[in-house]
Amino acid sequence: MLAHKRTLGIPGVTISVVRDDFIEKNDNPTYLNLYKLINKDSLLNTPPTFAIYVLNLVTDWMLTMGGINYFERQSIEYSSDVYALLERYDDSRYLAS
Repeated sequence: MLAHKRTLGIPGVTISVVRDDFIEKNDNPTYLNLYKLINKDSLLNTPPTFAIYVLNLVTDWMLTMGGINYFERQSIEYSSDVYALLERYDDSRYLAS
């Protein structure tokens, strides 16, 4: 299983992408039991409505900006700028002896 946390909006919403064969009946506590959660339409508890609303705003904005392709280009551009800046300086000045 692969898990990676990304913040989209404010805390309170979890997005899980899993294969169907991973979801099976088990004896996990309710809050850890994806089978029960799926069968209750993700409504085992009161949903965090404000966090869901903010997530909707953020994802709409991300799609308007260009989606994954836009943010991939931004990430490459920003990281390239950081690495270029680091390469301009002599490492020995900043390394502790």
